[in-house]
Amino acid sequence: MRYWARPRRRTERGDIFELPYVLGETFLLLFSSITYGYAMLANHRKDKRRVLQWLG
Repeated sequence: MRYWARPRRRTERGDIFELPYVLGETFLLLFSSITYGYAMLANHRKDKRRVLQWLG
């Protein structure tokens, strides 16, 4: 059985995705992970006020 693929068109640099969006989304994900980590450290210390501060 043989499959025929469409010929690939040549892509220019930056044609696949928008770098400013990827960079912003990466920093947003990193910031949310750090925030959750600090909230969990406060939870481990039984500091409810700080947990709510980090998650609020």
